[in-house]
Amino acid sequence: MQAVLIDHLAQLVLAILAALAIAILKKLANVADTRMHAGVGKDVALELVTQAETVVRTLDQTLKQELKVAQIDGELSRTDMQLLKSTGIKMLKDQMSNAALEVITKNSERLEDVLGRAIEAAVSKVNSQKPVELKGELLSAVGPGS
Repeated sequence: MQAVLIDHLAQLVLAILAALAIAILKKLANVADTRMHAGVGKDVALELVTQAETVVRTLDQTLKQELKVAQIDGELSRTDMQLLKSTGIKMLKDQMSNAALEVITKNSERLEDVLGRAIEAAVSKVNSQKPVELKGELLSAVGPGS
């Protein structure tokens, strides 16, 4: 009788331990999945920023210069700026990996809005890093203390 009771008790303890082990494994799997997605998100963000800057630099040296030359006053019109942005968005979309575009699409309502904001941010960054002409010499803009 006592052996049967010990056997039932052992089975109950094993069942509880198995349930606890399963719960711990599920929690670890969730933590690993969250960290993996965070890593993917960082990779996509880095790709987006890098590619946007590349696109903006390319457009700055090509299409933007052509548009400026075509204008009498050398200034870009609103239509020119819209053309540059739409061309940049298309180029960025073409250069981004399918996996990155998929992640952005899953996490945003409109892919073009995200790409457009990336282009605008890259324009701001590129414009702030433009070389500055000083007394006939071109000097690269540098941070304070350099």
